Amino acid sequence: MTYNHLVDAPIDAETRIKWLMHQRPSHLWKNFKPQPFEQITKVLRADGHEGQSVTLAINKLDHKQKVRVRTARGWFRKSLAVMGSSLVWLFYGRLNGYGYKFKRSLMGLFAVWLVCATYFSIAANKGVFAPSHPLVFYKYDQKPDCAQNWVNCINDDNKNPELQAYTAFSPWVYSLDVMLPIVNLHQETDWGPMIKGFAWIPRQDIPKAMPHWAKPVTQGALNIFSYIPLLGQLSTNRYHFRKHWIWRMMWVEILLGWMGSLFLAALLSGLIKKE
Repeated sequence: MTYNHLVDAPIDAETRIKWLMHQRPSHLWKNFKPQPFEQITKVLRADGHEGQSVTLAINKLDHKQKVRVRTARGWFRKSLAVMGSSLVWLFYGRLNGYGYKFKRSLMGLFAVWLVCATYFSIAANKGVFAPSHPLVFYKYDQKPDCAQNWVNCINDDNKNPELQAYTAFSPWVYSLDVMLPIVNLHQETDWGPMIKGFAWIPRQDIPKAMPHWAKPVTQGALNIFSYIPLLGQLSTNRYHFRKHWIWRMMWVEILLGWMGSLFLAALLSGLIKKE
């Protein structure tokens, strides 16, 4: 069935999806025919309804994942189909809109960077991070100010001018260095976390670790953060900072950074094509 325009007919995606579901059941499932989906998508795009056409294109790809699961034979193949379709639906469909909404990936990566950078900033303020270079660490570890907080020790040029040549720690650049594959910003190689149990963080100090433009949001959502185990447990006036979560946070950021970067690179280079 082919046509070039819709005349006096609904153009919203919701109505068109319901209309497409009135096909023969065999054409929707056992012998799935994508042509009706592609035709209405093409017509709406040609008529300038880009948003509606994208919604229909995504709906078609969602339906294909359902068809793959429903038509799989045998429990083993069906199990593989369920797992594979679920992963495709979650990481490729919901997070990226099958390539139609790749900006979601950029927003997701930005959110991961911001959350991890905030966590690293809190950790740095509590003296968790130290230089990775063994000569610097063992030479100055006996100094009281360095032993208490290495970040303040090296970042303050007035206290220790002899350490000016060493890379200053920045939680925002550190988070970016952990996330981005291949790129070396000399933060992850020059700094690393020291795991020594836990520390208590006053509740009012947590917004201080955020950038100035994020403080209003942080202060308003502080009670929400109390339910996130990565930030610790909320008591009446302080947080229990769990240092051993830093490595886990870094592993998650590295994994998500690789996945997001590879997907965006493949999409922009044409290795992944939108249907």
